[in-house]
Formats: sequence, C-alpha cells, structure tokens
Amino acid sequence: MKINGIEFEDPRIFPPRKKDIREYKDGARTTVKEMWVEGYVMDGQAYCLHRYPMTITNRGVCTFDGRQVKDEEEKGLIAKLFGSVVPV
Repeated sequence: MKINGIEFEDPRIFPPRKKDIREYKDGARTTVKEMWVEGYVMDGQAYCLHRYPMTITNRGVCTFDGRQVKDEEEKGLIAKLFGSVVPV
C-alpha cells in the first residue's frame, strides 16, 4: 500500500501487535487513534524494516509518518484501515 508516497505492508494482511495500536484524548473534544505500520526500504544494498505512525482523529484529520494526508482517497483508506484492522 502507498500513502503520502511511502510504501508499507497492508495491516489487514499483516496485522499489528496490540502494543502498536492505541487511542488517546488530545484536548477536551479530540480523540486520536494511532497505529504503527511497517514497510521495507532499500538502504544501499540491504533491505531495512521501517515503522511509520498513522493517525486519525474523530474530526477526520489524518497523518502518516508525521505529515498530514491531503488526498481524500488516502484519507478514506486510512479510515477503512482503522475500522477493519484487528490487532494480534
């Protein structure tokens, strides 16, 4: 899968661990869901495992790897992932 130009493993196929998903309050009215996903990146001659944070708020603001997601299709994909991924 690709969001913000970054390729990562589909968390529906490779579900994250329970410690990689959390929900917390950010102020009085904002709830944030956070999930860490993994992807393999070619670093020179070796593949490295990178972990990326993905967040969504109850107001619909999404971030991936610390950058806000602007594309509406990618926002929909993030919402769908948070709704369907079950941690192991």
